Amino acid sequence: MGEYTNIICYLDILGFRKKILKYGIGEKINIYDNIISRFQKAVLRTVYMAWFSDTIILYTENLNRDKDVKIVRLIESAKALFREAIELRYPVRGSIEIGTFYHEKKKQAYLGKALIDAYEFANNHEWAGITCTSNVNRYIDSNQERLKNLVRKYAVPAKRGKVEEFNVINWCAGMSRDKVEGAFKIPDEDMEWDVQRKMNNTVKYFDDVTRDCSIGNV
Repeated sequence: MGEYTNIICYLDILGFRKKILKYGIGEKINIYDNIISRFQKAVLRTVYMAWFSDTIILYTENLNRDKDVKIVRLIESAKALFREAIELRYPVRGSIEIGTFYHEKKKQAYLGKALIDAYEFANNHEWAGITCTSNVNRYIDSNQERLKNLVRKYAVPAKRGKVEEFNVINWCAGMSRDKVEGAFKIPDEDMEWDVQRKMNNTVKYFDDVTRDCSIGNV
């Protein structure tokens, strides 16, 4: 319990409400329980997870001790959860931030500037992906060797403002283009334009990374 400098990952399940709208309450609960269970299994034991409806938060204990280990483990957990979300066909959008964060699990209390900043930063992006804020970018840029297989620089598609290059989670290895596209689709329903735009941007990222890897530009 307490407010510390911490690293957190805020995540939003894209299209969650529409995807489960057609199910009865019992089926909705079963679907949600399965999603949360699979996400929990993807997260490393030293990383904590909280959730409410379509919002997921990953966090560690304060960074005053074992800072490097905690940062790497949270990023590893975020990557694993993202890949699990694609497999489940419930893609996520999120961001990773370092800052003040208060958590008290027994009271389900999660507050702090880091969470607000992560939420606002993530919600400006038009894709499924996990982007690192400027605070996290500074850490990554000075610890490239430790994190080189987990993140890569990318110009993140945004709703407003200029397109900027940030470190983003590199989740593409072993994933197929069809699986990425399929994560956004709802059977027997036409895709809405805002969903199409997010899917196109996510597929473009996958194609760009796959192409770079094939020619050796990791």
